[in-house]
Amino acid sequence: CAQVIGAWILAFSSIFVQHSAYVTPDIVLSFVVVVYTYLCICYVESNGKKEKYIYYSAILLGAGIAIKYPALIMSLLIASVVIICSWKNREYKNIVRIGGKCIVIALITLFIIAPNLFTDLKSVLTVLSMEARDSHLGADGLSFFGNIQYYYSIFVKK
Repeated sequence: CAQVIGAWILAFSSIFVQHSAYVTPDIVLSFVVVVYTYLCICYVESNGKKEKYIYYSAILLGAGIAIKYPALIMSLLIASVVIICSWKNREYKNIVRIGGKCIVIALITLFIIAPNLFTDLKSVLTVLSMEARDSHLGADGLSFFGNIQYYYSIFVKK
């Protein structure tokens, strides 16, 4: 319950509302990630018995990807949770069954929210390749591993 309250406070904070002229999709994505994480925790706490939690997480995964492409990294959490719970329960077939359903659910959700990602794939790939370069607005000139090292050093200092 605390996670959901935290997600609501984060997403609908008066600070964000007050400065909504320059709020980015990161605010909504933060809310999605917190609820998504909460649902994955609920699935683990049920020892993999309440599959509805992981399917709701898959819906939020699709929504998160529609908000911002890097949310695709959230799929690693679903995969980890499904594998760990299935392995712990010795129900190895669930890895493929539940994992496959989660992929389909996430893709259907993504298609419902943003069908242009599927229907205009050429433009999507062009935009992705343009944004993946090192010289776009806001680029820091560090490589992927340089960014990881930078954020790690900040995290360790605190």
